Amino acid sequence: MNVKRFIGQIGFAILIAAIIFYAVFPFYWAIVSSFKTGSALFTVELLPRHPTIENYVTLFAEQPFARNIMNSVIVASSSTWNRQAGSPRGPPTRFLRARRMPSGDSEGHSTLARSTRICRLAMSPSTR
Repeated sequence: MNVKRFIGQIGFAILIAAIIFYAVFPFYWAIVSSFKTGSALFTVELLPRHPTIENYVTLFAEQPFARNIMNSVIVASSSTWNRQAGSPRGPPTRFLRARRMPSGDSEGHSTLARSTRICRLAMSPSTR
C-alpha cells in the first residue's frame, strides 16, 4: 500500500511540475527574448550569450512608454475606486429598480432589460 501511495505522490508531483512549467515558461521566454537583439532572437538558447538592455533603452528613449504605463495605472485605479465607492451592485445599477421578467435569470431579472436600462442611464444627460 505504501508503494502505491508513494508512486501516486510522485506522479502528482510530476503533474504539478508540468503544469507550473507550462504556465511559467512563456513568461521566462519573453523575458529572455527581451535581452536579445537582431538575429539572436532566432536562436534557441535558454540563456542569451550576449545579453543587452538595448531594447529597454530604446523603449524608454524613443517612446513615451512610462507615460503610457502611468495613464493605464490612473485609468485602472479610478475605475476600481468608482466601482468600490458605489453600492455592491455598482454605481450605474444602484439607480435602477429591478422588475420581475418572465425570461430572466435566477433572480427573475432579464439580463437584456437590465443592460438596456444601464445603457439608457449612461447615455442620459442627467443621472438624477
